[in-house]
Amino acid sequence: MGLSVDGNTLAIGRKSDPSNATGINGDQTDSSAAGSGAVYIYTLSGTVWSQQAYIKASNVDASDNFGYSLSLSGDGSALAVGPGRRIGLG
Repeated sequence: MGLSVDGNTLAIGRKSDPSNATGINGDQTDSSAAGSGAVYIYTLSGTVWSQQAYIKASNVDASDNFGYSLSLSGDGSALAVGPGRRIGLG
């Protein structure tokens, strides 16, 4: 999760998001890529949070965990998103 310095922009990663959409504001109801992940962007206006964007990787695959790690810039204008992988320690 990332919050801008002014507290008005919030980025939330959901690594378990199942949608097969790609890019920005695709079909959130598609559930054919389990665990592909997504990032949701919300902005605060007064006392109300509103979703501004739904972000998916450009090359979605199941179990990618996109959104596992993210960083939002202080002014809320830039977002970096990464996947997460489980690594077995044999």
